[in-house]
Amino acid sequence: SNLLERLEHAAIPLHTVSYESEWGTAPTSVGVLDNTALTQEHLPLLLEVGYTFEGWYCEDTKIEVGYVLHDSITLTAKWSTNTDTPYKVEHYQQNIADDEYTLFETEEKSGTTGAQTQATAKEYTGFIAQSIEQGTILPDGSTVVKVYYDRKVFTLTFDTDGGSDVKSI
Repeated sequence: SNLLERLEHAAIPLHTVSYESEWGTAPTSVGVLDNTALTQEHLPLLLEVGYTFEGWYCEDTKIEVGYVLHDSITLTAKWSTNTDTPYKVEHYQQNIADDEYTLFETEEKSGTTGAQTQATAKEYTGFIAQSIEQGTILPDGSTVVKVYYDRKVFTLTFDTDGGSDVKSI
């Protein structure tokens, strides 16, 4: 009887469940007996900063717990990009004593992972913004866009109407 059970068991085909994922760490392929319902162990959740794991798919079909396996299968992780990934915008104003810049204000913003930042200049009395170099929103929230503001400089000249000359300032 024991030999018969082993022979019957050997006749059941063994299928392979393979995994592919653009992000996160895909599991190692596993062997599964024919006519086996997949469990949560076969369909592990993946994590990746800046993205949301949507599930395991075979072509366009989402494979759920309970899917019965009749052949080998390759499961591909489906991800969506987060739309609330944080980034910072730092506003630097030109110093009065030299041409260096000092951090004046920091804004916390968010956007879609992999998209361009949407930093905008602010209105500061006595300053004019330089052009802004946008960046790509990194998944880990480390993106920083720096906006620089130059001081507005005015020259004041005096017309003394024939009196002593006064230097411009």
